[in-house]
Amino acid sequence: MAGLILCLWRGPVEAARSYTITQTPALGTQLVMGSTVSFTYRITNTNTGSNTGERIYEMRFRLPGTGTIFSSTTAAPAGWTRTAYSTTSVTFRATSWANAIATGTFKDFTIIMVMRTTSANVNETLRDIRARYTTTTTGPPFSRLSSLTTNNPGSWALRALAATIQITDTSNNPISSVQSGGSFKVIITVTNRSSSTQSSIVVGNGGNRPVATVGAPPAGPAPYPKVTLNSPTPVYSPNPLTLAPGATGTITFTYTTSAAAPNPDSGTVTFSFYVRNSTGSATSINPITSGSLNVNTPSASLSVNPLCVYLGQNFTVTMTLTNSAPNAIINVTPTLTPSVGAPIVLDAGTVPNPNPAPPNGPIPASNSGTFLFTWVYQVNGGTAGDTFGFTGSASGTEQGTGTPRSTLTTTSPTVTRAGFTTTIDPPSTNASSTNQELTWSFTNQGCNEVKAVSLSIPPGWLWGGDAYSLVEKAAGTFVETWTVSGTNPVVFNAPVGDEMIIGGSGEFRLVFTAVPSAPETSTFTRIITDINNASATLNMPFTVDPFNTGGLNQADTESYREDFR
Repeated sequence: MAGLILCLWRGPVEAARSYTITQTPALGTQLVMGSTVSFTYRITNTNTGSNTGERIYEMRFRLPGTGTIFSSTTAAPAGWTRTAYSTTSVTFRATSWANAIATGTFKDFTIIMVMRTTSANVNETLRDIRARYTTTTTGPPFSRLSSLTTNNPGSWALRALAATIQITDTSNNPISSVQSGGSFKVIITVTNRSSSTQSSIVVGNGGNRPVATVGAPPAGPAPYPKVTLNSPTPVYSPNPLTLAPGATGTITFTYTTSAAAPNPDSGTVTFSFYVRNSTGSATSINPITSGSLNVNTPSASLSVNPLCVYLGQNFTVTMTLTNSAPNAIINVTPTLTPSVGAPIVLDAGTVPNPNPAPPNGPIPASNSGTFLFTWVYQVNGGTAGDTFGFTGSASGTEQGTGTPRSTLTTTSPTVTRAGFTTTIDPPSTNASSTNQELTWSFTNQGCNEVKAVSLSIPPGWLWGGDAYSLVEKAAGTFVETWTVSGTNPVVFNAPVGDEMIIGGSGEFRLVFTAVPSAPETSTFTRIITDINNASATLNMPFTVDPFNTGGLNQADTESYREDFR
């Protein structure tokens, strides 16, 4: 419904009585001859000064009698009654003072009209609208104080031709999508609603063809969305398209889209138009717009789960293929390419879903069918904070036509290689040292908050039970509340609410009453577990030097660093 237009007409100034009239649909709305249309007229009492106490208790609407009529189904609004009716005049009256239109208020009157037919386009208005005022608070009956009449209010434009548009396949079946490179029809049906024969009817837009508008959804970066159409010659039925009153004919256009590499069509297209006779005196509503036609290649999308992964952790890449064309696509071959230098190795793939695949290869069902391929990868290198992704596409053959079909290349979301860069301080000690304190420190570059740290003790080391932790639970806030359990491994556990935040740091200390008595490289295993129970394991070598090679329990100024991993 068209928006309201305020203060269109003001009654003749008589004292300070006035009202405004608002028509819905909007003034000048195009209508087809012979149609039945519901109009709403909002009457607002705008009295001022000494007349503000007067209310409108009666409204009369009249037509000029040229052929458009009021329908007998026109009814009074709530609180009012219809007191008089003819095909050219209808009167309503309030059933009480309370229901009359007070100053500053309004009442909506819905008028049903049947549009006339004539030989050519014509503009129409009402003959007049009359309001009557009263101050009788006990009515009805009401004592009339005055009447105000507005001449020729409202307006609409009658069009002699009715037209519809439909998009079909080449066999005249309605469609909403077509493969790039495919053909389709636009069929315009025209009915002569006037009282005279209309000759040589054509599409009135430039080139006597509908206007095509290309839009979303895009299938990729520029130049998309893209739909390339030919310029078809209209086919008239009958030819020429000359219609007697009440007769119907068609104008048909056959369009072809482009599948040319490297940028086959992909996007949507709508058509708008109007029709006219040879002189332009009889037209349809302008514009008339079609529904949207989806022109596409098969589409591919990539998803990754999870998007944050640790060293040694598996993750799944899924390619979803969508085919919204009428024909299935068979013998589909997917291609997936990781980013250059991605620290990953293929663990399992390519796996079609459903599995096993149909005998002649994956067949995405027609009409918005989907089909999935999955790959399983494992992170096998890199450092915490590395990011990577995938690109992918697929190709196949259109069933029935044998036409090669390929998706555009699509890009996955970014995957983050998470981890915890950990140091041991000091990085070495002397054989046979006693009361040796080691501190494991790291920053949380993981996927979630950290809830536990496990330290496995190698042979030859004896932990005396002395442990300490300092953990960042919020930015700049450190706690010493983590508990310790076990003897080997020794596990630090966070109380609920005291987990290490992402980006936070922590240190975990153990005091050993004895270390190996001979030089060796010991290996501590550190396991960090986040709140989703994903774990990161790191084997950290530690040097035990010969006794007295430097000072006892010497602390080297260099730090041993090892990435998780």
